[in-house]
Amino acid sequence: MDTRPALSPASISELLALAEETRHWGCRILDLRPPPPSAANHLPGSACLPLGQAMDFAADLPAHMLPVTDSSLIVFDDEPERARAAAQYLLQRGHDARYFAGPAKELPLQAGPCRGALWSPDPYLQEQRALLPAPALGSVADLGAGNGRNAVFLAALGYRVHLYDRLPDALSLAQDRARRHGLEDRITIHQINLTSSARLPEAPFGLVLMVRFHEKTLMRGLRARLRPAGAVFVRTYASESSLDPGAPHAGPRRTRYRLAPEEVQRLFPASEWTFLARSSAFTRAEGPMIAFLASPRAD
Repeated sequence: MDTRPALSPASISELLALAEETRHWGCRILDLRPPPPSAANHLPGSACLPLGQAMDFAADLPAHMLPVTDSSLIVFDDEPERARAAAQYLLQRGHDARYFAGPAKELPLQAGPCRGALWSPDPYLQEQRALLPAPALGSVADLGAGNGRNAVFLAALGYRVHLYDRLPDALSLAQDRARRHGLEDRITIHQINLTSSARLPEAPFGLVLMVRFHEKTLMRGLRARLRPAGAVFVRTYASESSLDPGAPHAGPRRTRYRLAPEEVQRLFPASEWTFLARSSAFTRAEGPMIAFLASPRAD
């Protein structure tokens, strides 16, 4: 018996409805066509991941370039069978994927390169982007950068970003993500264990990021590593005392890897820091994350 998920085509009206969203991050349309040598034609709201001649889906559609598995996707190509095969691969990988079988000439393609991405940066970072220091203030330190989704997001906004992580595999994925978006010249990779070393010789920075990672020893010294008017952005796992008792407790079990509102107040005292934004975890129990953006007060 065939246990593979059933694959279905998408109509042109469904594809056009997604195209109207015209989002840059978290796109839900996957364009498999290779970019033409002249000005590219693209469908608004789409992300381009061209298939190689070998149709090696694992290499051409790597997990770090894809959205979370509960996002719906429509795949299209000039060759419907290639779109169908790619959608089948994504469906088997847990994505809600379908394919568009109609000719591309039926679509309202626009001139210019396709710059959309299927993946998304941290949602709170996106929400607070208008409050971040300008790229001209200085480079960004992404501490515990992982596979680089936030670093590449900031690089696309014009920042120069230093990525710090102890895992070489994660940094390789970050470098590949930057390369696929043409931003490799805006990021610098540093393999370092931040829990045992506080060496950040590239300081001072305009912005320091800690997303799904924080190290309290580093936090205590961040003020000296920032340029005037710089900022610290943190989004990490909340302490269990800050969580809604009825909510599932995701994240690490050890207390040292969680952050409580009262700890934030001690590490970033109001006499030295101004909070530009704080998540609702500071005022009521919620789960599972706590986030804030803070800037040092002028001496």
